[in-house]
Amino acid sequence: MRFVLAYTNDAAYRDILKKLPYQNRWFQITEGNYLLEASLKHKNYGVDDNPEKAHDPETFFKYYRHSNCHRLDRCFMIEEVGGYSAEQFELIFIVKYPLFLPLLQQELQRYNQLRCLKPHTLFFYGNIQDAEQSCAMIYHDQLDNPQATVGELMCTLEELYQGTDLTVALHRRITRHTDEPVENEEIILQVKVLPGSRKGTKITLPYEGSHFYGQPPHDLILTLDIAPHETYILYGNDLVVHWVLRLVDALAKCTINLKTLDGRYLKIKVDEVVYPGYELVIKDEGWPIGEGLKGNLRIIFDVSFPKTLSGRQQHSIRQVLDQ
Repeated sequence: MRFVLAYTNDAAYRDILKKLPYQNRWFQITEGNYLLEASLKHKNYGVDDNPEKAHDPETFFKYYRHSNCHRLDRCFMIEEVGGYSAEQFELIFIVKYPLFLPLLQQELQRYNQLRCLKPHTLFFYGNIQDAEQSCAMIYHDQLDNPQATVGELMCTLEELYQGTDLTVALHRRITRHTDEPVENEEIILQVKVLPGSRKGTKITLPYEGSHFYGQPPHDLILTLDIAPHETYILYGNDLVVHWVLRLVDALAKCTINLKTLDGRYLKIKVDEVVYPGYELVIKDEGWPIGEGLKGNLRIIFDVSFPKTLSGRQQHSIRQVLDQ
């Protein structure tokens, strides 16, 4: 998130766009004797039509916290200083009187969003050339939101294999006012899991994380995890199955029926003599790795030996194997 705080005495810059990261409200300061747009004035703050009272920092921040302006289509200051569009900056402050600068700086630092290569360039006095230089610095600096709520989303192997839309109930922390304790709020979210997702895949849901008073809503980052599966194990791009055969099936051919993760049934003929550890590879029945591409299905066999044999059975086996 980008913050720009400029100070100028030039009356040409008016009706500046202010996007305030506080409950998604907009804030606007106009040039001239009034710090605030007339429509925002409220009798409870004792401002009304007296511009001198509006110069008081405490009164200013009462408006700052409770403002509810409409979004403007253009940001003249940004347009003048380099042709940047308003969408390239999250928050613009044009302050006419220097006495507000320390309070604004303190307020913005509360958001814990000021992470520039040269943070001191965010706050400056001076003319429009100074503003242009600092705005350009911030424009080229790549910033991200350092605050995020993290969680874990457990999925079945079938859900990750095919992809799915999950409805999940989560809890996030919120504060509705500075003096109020932190609450746990339950939310219901729709989460889209793409086919072929893996354990450790991160899904970001913007602004769905914790909400703290005076801060922008946090993003919610969910990390996918895989619930244990009774049949399959994901190993790289391959699906691995451990299959136990009876001794007679291991020696005399057989056919096994294997249910796939997308609900199909594979009839797999085993024509070879199978020994413990024997591996059968079936191509293109593994994990999705791209459009029309899949890994392999690997079936690793074990053999179940009978615990006891009658004398007749032992004699018959010896006769067959000795031939």
